[in-house]
Amino acid sequence: MASNSGEAALRIETDNMNISPPAGIVTFLFTDIEGSTRLLRDLGEAYAHALSDHRTLCREVFTAHGGVEINTADDAFFVVFRSARAGVAAEAAAKQALFAHAWPAGTSVRVRMGLHRGEARIAGRDYIGLEVHRAAQIGAAEGPYDRRRTAAKGGGSWSSS
Repeated sequence: MASNSGEAALRIETDNMNISPPAGIVTFLFTDIEGSTRLLRDLGEAYAHALSDHRTLCREVFTAHGGVEINTADDAFFVVFRSARAGVAAEAAAKQALFAHAWPAGTSVRVRMGLHRGEARIAGRDYIGLEVHRAAQIGAAEGPYDRRRTAAKGGGSWSSS
């Protein structure tokens, strides 16, 4: 990742392409594999392959919908979209791809996904602000099939898994 001074300088390098993350009011997506510790125990060494498949499927879908991957840690993603429509479409497409995938040993990989639209400041290699924290909380709170709409000051939230 190359970075110049100033907030607008954040750029993410992916496959030899520089991608500028969107600024202003954006849609944040947080994901996390539900029960990943149990899944690791159940799958053993096959977990590495399942995790790789999860990352590949999600990245392909998020990129196809204009998402910019801000951070990935273990089995979780933080992705930003310019529009709510793109975020919702990416979430739905990712769920479909994950559901349709043939997982090892007949298991299923269930992923919590939470969306929130709001404004945050770009700082260094990250987004900073209350709306980012709210989005992360929404993503963490969701069950695999929960669906709810919440209202939040400064933006609307749509979260589902």
